[in-house]
Amino acid sequence: MKNPKTTFIGCTSSAITSVCAWSLALALALIPFLFASVAFAGSALWTAANGNWNLASNWNPQTVPNGSTDTATFYRSNTTAISLSASVGLADLVFNGDGYTSYTITVPSQVFYFEGAGITNNSGYMQKFVCNGSGDIEFFNSASAGDLTNFTVNNAGIYFFDSSNAGSATITNNPGTIQFSNAASAGTSSITGKAGSWTQFVDGATASGASLTASSA
Repeated sequence: MKNPKTTFIGCTSSAITSVCAWSLALALALIPFLFASVAFAGSALWTAANGNWNLASNWNPQTVPNGSTDTATFYRSNTTAISLSASVGLADLVFNGDGYTSYTITVPSQVFYFEGAGITNNSGYMQKFVCNGSGDIEFFNSASAGDLTNFTVNNAGIYFFDSSNAGSATITNNPGTIQFSNAASAGTSSITGKAGSWTQFVDGATASGASLTASSA
């Protein structure tokens, strides 16, 4: 049985550089798609009839929050099981106060990332996030994983970059990869690594006041 691993790695930025080569033809082919994505993105409130995040009719106004300045807001809804059908990027994800609702947002094989404040939970209820397979959740800039949030990683990953932080989230890594890099911090989160999982701190990232638990189960 593989044991869970927590590693602290000090390295120069050149040691973990990824290079992606794009052909001119492919880049030109993607331009219409990129403009279409921008045109249909915007901040909105979840008012869904079904659980597909990427369906515009599930939002008010009818636009899919999916942009670096967009905010997705959740209040009261009978549709609480939500899944991405395409990758989504946001500035902020806000659960409003007195919403009395706990949501579960699943990232089955896409990337769900935050570039602004990240997740703000004013609902008083636990909000859940699940990454499956090749699905990733990523935090950039100073984005936070928030408070009263629960993340489950199933053969997937959660990545914290720049000065982002895990807030006071509860994270179960069973198994998968949780990685903090640059000036990112684990905050006061609680991270449990199951057998075969990795929790990594790279390039000066810190565990801060987090609770790190290794479990062979």
